[in-house]
Amino acid sequence: MPASWRALSEVDGACVIRVDDAVECARLLVDGYLLLIPLRPDAPLGRYRVHGEDVAARPGRTQLREPGDVHLTLDRRSTTLRVLWLPTAHVAARARELGWREAPRWRVPGVDDAALFAAQQRLHAGLEGAGPFDARGALGQVVTLALEHHGDRRPYGGRGVRRELAAVRDYLTAHLAAAVTLDELAALDGVSKYHLARMFTDAFGVPPHAYQILLRVNAARALLDAGAPIAEASARVGFSDQAHLTRHFKKAFSVTPGQYLRDLAPGPRPRPAARTFNP
Repeated sequence: MPASWRALSEVDGACVIRVDDAVECARLLVDGYLLLIPLRPDAPLGRYRVHGEDVAARPGRTQLREPGDVHLTLDRRSTTLRVLWLPTAHVAARARELGWREAPRWRVPGVDDAALFAAQQRLHAGLEGAGPFDARGALGQVVTLALEHHGDRRPYGGRGVRRELAAVRDYLTAHLAAAVTLDELAALDGVSKYHLARMFTDAFGVPPHAYQILLRVNAARALLDAGAPIAEASARVGFSDQAHLTRHFKKAFSVTPGQYLRDLAPGPRPRPAARTFNP
């Protein structure tokens, strides 16, 4: 199977996305904290975009994403990745244990840190192995290394957004199922709709309508997690039909809504074939 999801029973809401020789997530609005690594030492070079800036992808590099990031894959390459998806509450709790006062933020979105990379390799190898494994301990080591080596402790650390654009973002969030127009958004800021679209794209990496699509996809995923049928989730968040949701859901999460539900369904499932890891 080219891509799959796995829930981590050790942390409520935590998941691993496994991408094996397939096209990875192309466009998603991050809800939580993500740590993404390529597995192969000969992984292809590539580029992501986050915060409107290009970030290089290469062997040995960890990609770090935080809540609210728009993650874009700029080159649709076939690759082998592991993505650790952690709920915001879990990372925030660990940060408080380490003495943080602010919500955790990353200093940069891509890091060349051999110790952090190796810790993730051990975690994923253990999760995909057949023997006993202290997943909670390995996961804790990964989160601690990421925070201590690459977290931004400064007050108001991270990347800010202009007040006017934050208002547009918040309006889209509050009206995610509605057909919001550029004229409607421009009236919030008192600028032309074309100027607003350029400013918003520069800040978030996608124009307002595309951002609203990402909000809908995340909302649909939350409804699926809560037990809603796919067709109901699609309609409730504003997609025209289930096919429309499926197309954007797969761009964001590498799987269709149906496969997502099957992957995360409770009960035993066949263990995927093991990959070769080189910690």
